[in-house]
Amino acid sequence: MKLVSTCVPPDFSTLQRCLRCGLRNGRWRRLRVVEKAFYRASMWYAKAGGRIVNGKVVGMLLEIFEKLRASFGAKANQAGLKRAEELASTYSARDVFSWCPRLRVWLKEQGYILYLGVSWMNTSTMFKQPA
Repeated sequence: MKLVSTCVPPDFSTLQRCLRCGLRNGRWRRLRVVEKAFYRASMWYAKAGGRIVNGKVVGMLLEIFEKLRASFGAKANQAGLKRAEELASTYSARDVFSWCPRLRVWLKEQGYILYLGVSWMNTSTMFKQPA
């Protein structure tokens, strides 16, 4: 279920729903104090005036929405996609796909992407190459 649409300006009920979700999953406490204060002020403004239509404010709220909704699976999927793109470019440059064509299919499978992401997130920073 998508909590927030990027084309509709957020109103009080949307802000309240995302806050409730963030409180339930524990992401609210991970926000900085400034972000919490900005979110509360936005809720107060939306309750008094309706919708928030300023593009800059909506952009800042969308960043906070993403932080509130972020989960381990989403982070692992994002890291896996990034890692799969890196591997695909490296393997195509070294012509690995010519002798292992099945690898190209693996790099597009959701399960393998999730595996890459989880293994990348669990890799020690000592062994990760700088991007």
